[in-house]
Order: sequence, then C-alpha cells, then structure tokens
Amino acid sequence: MRSEPTANDALAKHTSVNHICKVCLTSDILCSACNSRLESGQISDLDVKLSRAVFAIRPDAEFSKYIVSDNFIIIIADKDNARKIIGKAGRNVQTI
Repeated sequence: MRSEPTANDALAKHTSVNHICKVCLTSDILCSACNSRLESGQISDLDVKLSRAVFAIRPDAEFSKYIVSDNFIIIIADKDNARKIIGKAGRNVQTI
C-alpha cells in the first residue's frame, strides 16, 4: 500500500483526474478495481479521502490534482469547479 506524502516531501504532487469511481465515492469501502489501484500505488489513500470529501460537499465538482505541503493541501481545479469546491465565503473548503 502506498504511504501518504509527508511534510518532508518537497511539495508532493498527485495527478489523477478519475480518482475513484462513483460507486466508491458514496461507499465506505472500495470496489475491487479501485482497491487494486490503491494497492498498486496508482492512487493514494489521500486521493480517496479528498475525492469523497469533495463529492460529499458538491457531487458535481471535480478536481484534477492536489499538492501536499507542510501545513496544507492545495486542490487544483478548473475555474468552474474551483468555485464549487470553495463555496460561498469559503464554506465548502473550510469543511474539507
């Protein structure tokens, strides 16, 4: 299983447009396909957590990648999806 990036990693970047499938977004467990991707290192546990968190707040929002730094995670999305993820007055992003 792939370990989570740490603060010692110099801005670890993760890119995967299709983080996990729609079934796994709404479930507490991963399907066999997504679990295989997790075990092989194609996606990380953080991919799963962020995908589910964004989906829980805005099911129609998507992000393309994220960057992990010492004290925060930067979520990269196009302009329309960024608005959805941030939310009015930043409420959605605070929840994440």
